[in-house]
Amino acid sequence: MKVCFIATNTFAHSGGSELLWTRAADALCRRGDQVNLIVPRFPTEPDFYNFIRGNGGNVHFYLRQRVSLYDRAIHYILGDEKTALIKTLKLDGTDLVIISQAGSMDGLNWVEYCTEAGVPFITISQAVRFPEWPVDEMVSRIRNGYSRAKQNLFVSQGNLDLFKMWLGGNFEPARVTPNPCQVPYDVKVSWPEPSPVFRLACVARIAPADKGHDLILQVMNKPKWRERPIEIHLYGSGASTQTFSNLIRHYKLTTKIVSHGQVADIPKIWSENHGLILPSRSEGFSLAFIEASLCNRFTITTHVADNEKVISDGESGFLASSQTVLGLEMAMEAAWQNRDRWQAIGEKAGKAIRRVVPANPEQVLIQEIERCIRDVGPDTSRNKEAA
Repeated sequence: MKVCFIATNTFAHSGGSELLWTRAADALCRRGDQVNLIVPRFPTEPDFYNFIRGNGGNVHFYLRQRVSLYDRAIHYILGDEKTALIKTLKLDGTDLVIISQAGSMDGLNWVEYCTEAGVPFITISQAVRFPEWPVDEMVSRIRNGYSRAKQNLFVSQGNLDLFKMWLGGNFEPARVTPNPCQVPYDVKVSWPEPSPVFRLACVARIAPADKGHDLILQVMNKPKWRERPIEIHLYGSGASTQTFSNLIRHYKLTTKIVSHGQVADIPKIWSENHGLILPSRSEGFSLAFIEASLCNRFTITTHVADNEKVISDGESGFLASSQTVLGLEMAMEAAWQNRDRWQAIGEKAGKAIRRVVPANPEQVLIQEIERCIRDVGPDTSRNKEAA
């Protein structure tokens, strides 16, 4: 079969939101299917693109929403993304397009391009953010566009429910598909060596608006948390890295909140930390949460995405009652009072996540792709044009 993946993330060509589609594309290539890509152009390319080319696929680029001279020149040379889409997909007889969205609406233009070209497509939504509630005119575009998909996939039921609420009620076709992560499903990580200091890790892009880093800082600034033998270790980078580092220094919390930057070795993180703290304001289904749970680490987090499906509050983790300083502090206090049980709670988290997330989520996506292609059947008009 011939498929094309379109990535809508114009901020980075890697990261949690790109893991599902790239793994599925990789697996399809390895079994002999033709895989093409339409991706944003960045100054550098991941090795994955050359792997696609080496297996007979094409990588087409479109303009990111930037105004640099470099981008404008590339845009002039390659033409706009709509032209690239129609040439690549309609003329080449593509069986199915998979539009992978970092959010839930950033692929709307691509949805409309596919509809105009008569090319069957599915969408993947990696995050549905509550503050982005669309206005009526946008709701009409979204419903008209996405309802034409062969399937709309969401990485958590919570995200799908919110998307339906945006649109004023029921919405079809739509279903949940799981996300992969960057640790082996059967990973084994030793509990940290005994220490008088308790360590919680926040593994997340430094983006307080989404991840709630500011809530952590405000709790840790309170006298009792300054005095307690507990540290927060930050792993990740992002557009607010410098600002948040300045805040840590401003509040004189450099010994309580420690930044490590981007760290690729996930099991090593969990060999050094007792649990995850992630007071997210919005999530798809956090890969950091999945990875921490697979490594038998408990999580302090919020009621976003499908966290409640994994966490039984106080038994396999701790849920903040609200995305506020008070809500987070109450959850942290509950965790602190149970610190002698952290290892046992982490073991329960490891069992709970494996009941929710399968070992190979990319294979679930591939099965959905195959089903949609079977439902579409051969399109003789496209095959004739391709000939």
